[in-house]
Amino acid sequence: MGITQGTKVGTTTRDIIATKDLIIQPNLPLYVTLGDRIDIPVKILGITDDINNLNNQDVSITTTVKTVDDQIISTQITTTKLNSSTIIPLSIDPKRYRYDQIVILSEAKIGDYADAAREIIPLRTNGLTQQNLKTSVAKQ
Repeated sequence: MGITQGTKVGTTTRDIIATKDLIIQPNLPLYVTLGDRIDIPVKILGITDDINNLNNQDVSITTTVKTVDDQIISTQITTTKLNSSTIIPLSIDPKRYRYDQIVILSEAKIGDYADAAREIIPLRTNGLTQQNLKTSVAKQ
């Protein structure tokens, strides 16, 4: 809709497609359990012709595991090619986790383009109560 200073009004209808140039798609689990070692498949997609012209450059992927109050637990950096998939291995070490949730942040960068995905994942203690968990961790 548009309005002129003379109060003339006009409208038009048109389809618009809005998209990002770069998309990161991590396939995260619904939950993790203390002691797990998980492999996270991550897909990197270049959507526009502009970014696909960078196809010979590596995409940098940074995967950060944080507590829900933003304390960094671990960070991994890897590279892959545009329009491909890779695996990010993570270990859920019981000595390092004191929360019932973790945050996994995956960031992709190539040239001037970037995208990120952030998910909060429930952390199961595999039947351990908080008191038993602290005792178990102290023994290790």
